[in-house]
Amino acid sequence: MKKTIILAAIACVALAGCTKNERIADSPSGNAEISFNALSYKAPTKADVGSVAGTTYPAAEKFDVWSVFSQNDLSFADLGTASNYADFIGTGGGAGAPFAKASGAYWAGDGTHYYWPRAGKLSFVAFSPESVNATFTWTSKSFALAGYSISQNKDLMYSDITPNKVRNDYTVDNPVLPYDDNPASGDTGFDDYKGVNILFHHAQALVQFKVVKENTAPNETITVTGISLVNPYVTGDLAVTYTNFNAASAVWSNHSDETANVVFTTGQTVEVPETTPVNVPSSAGIAAAGGTTNDFIILPQALNHSVNKVQVAITFTSKVGTVTSDPTTLNINLSDGQVSTPGDHTQWEPNKRYIYTIKFVGTEIILDPKVVDYDADVNVALPDLSAY
Repeated sequence: MKKTIILAAIACVALAGCTKNERIADSPSGNAEISFNALSYKAPTKADVGSVAGTTYPAAEKFDVWSVFSQNDLSFADLGTASNYADFIGTGGGAGAPFAKASGAYWAGDGTHYYWPRAGKLSFVAFSPESVNATFTWTSKSFALAGYSISQNKDLMYSDITPNKVRNDYTVDNPVLPYDDNPASGDTGFDDYKGVNILFHHAQALVQFKVVKENTAPNETITVTGISLVNPYVTGDLAVTYTNFNAASAVWSNHSDETANVVFTTGQTVEVPETTPVNVPSSAGIAAAGGTTNDFIILPQALNHSVNKVQVAITFTSKVGTVTSDPTTLNINLSDGQVSTPGDHTQWEPNKRYIYTIKFVGTEIILDPKVVDYDADVNVALPDLSAY
């Protein structure tokens, strides 16, 4: 039976927000340790677009922090002049300081403890994970990471800039602590402090694959045995440039190492269902922050390279009764996929999840009956009846 595979690409844009608890500097923080409450954007599914999709930062992960001290509030423009502030944590133009999950629910200095000054303001920015050694420059308000390869298998994330803090944010009233946040309002409790809210954005893209079949033979079983990405770039340079405290663009450049076979899944099988698509789990990727084992992290890039196009290679078998076909592999250009949102599907962009649905469509069996015409007539003369 002839089968047609249709690739439908769904581009899901992460549109999310985070409510931050800002405080008036009405009391010095003393020697409280600096800590963070880390959140990450989750690249949402189609149904989630436009909703808040914040997720908890992975507990086992560490991130690098940069902080500067200023006597007064810094505007975003003030960051362009180094004389307005001084390094407090990490080195501007160089490395940050690692923060890790502390014994409580928040992140604190990993090995080195950092404490709030009794006067002035602190502004923060962070990059995850700390193991990739990104650098941040305050005057240009930008991160740099050169020669990153997906073989490192990391979920790269950069935070918003959190400006002009005087203490850790707070959660709820706690009568144990000797400070009331807002006594003028009649609030007679005391406040329990938590980490400074710091919100991360993904610098890479996620891909998922789903499979479904339609109008196939009722006794045919189609099984996907492997999926690979063909010709993607796997190495590049990342630059993140801020245009405001909570707005930045992640740009990848100097792409290299176009790779013929980047395995998405192997060593496992997925039987293709009717009607409702199912995910093909990724055996080679990692579960991104806010992601699942169905996700594969890939460098943002154009899908049509100067020589080759990025493709997906699908390997599958077909079984009818007790007879199973040899494995078949088909290559499909990803840029040929139909996108559910306007515009052509020409690239992978940062902080987006791309869900590709592979549809096995059967071609109906149609009979065109024809009858072979009789050969030439054969005339046979029988004896006259008078002979009988």
